Amino acid sequence: MKRELADGANFTTEWLTVLKLVIQTVECRYRVRVCRTSLKPEANKCAYHCWQLM
Repeated sequence: MKRELADGANFTTEWLTVLKLVIQTVECRYRVRVCRTSLKPEANKCAYHCWQLM
């Protein structure tokens, strides 16, 4: 029984990590799009910084 709970906890942790990465990726793409549409020279720096955070 304890082993099943441990496996469940590990699975949940991995799933949350994946979910966090997906959210960060979507957020990054959104930020990059905003940077590019604003046509500011720092658009590339903005994108690079965002990916660095991950």
